[in-house]
Amino acid sequence: MINLSDILDQKIAFLEKHLQSAIFERDHSATPMESHSDKSRQLAEQMIDSLNDEKKRLLSLKREIKNVLPVLFTLSTPVGDKQFALVPKGLGGERTGDITLVSQDSPLGQKLTGSKVGDDIDLNGSTFRILNIR
Repeated sequence: MINLSDILDQKIAFLEKHLQSAIFERDHSATPMESHSDKSRQLAEQMIDSLNDEKKRLLSLKREIKNVLPVLFTLSTPVGDKQFALVPKGLGGERTGDITLVSQDSPLGQKLTGSKVGDDIDLNGSTFRILNIR
């Protein structure tokens, strides 16, 4: 079973690592008094703000998904059977093992929502058949 909380923890840890790197870069950049034309401190500050915003978004998403279990679909595709997990907005586009996470608000996610075994889904000129849902 897919643990969405673990996936978010990995993303948060990745952000933390980059946040620490950006903080180090800012702290070791020239100050405006040392060089009025060096913008590395300003760029590092912008990166820190952006990383902190993304971290807040992921932490909020983690609180929202505590009781969410992703729905796993097995689809017959032109290149073979593939597994997709329908997940909340903000978690799609990732792969975990041989399962692709699909956001509920993505075009594929919208077509999977409410579908049943045996349904055919047309997307981007290809047809996919739902083989299994669990």
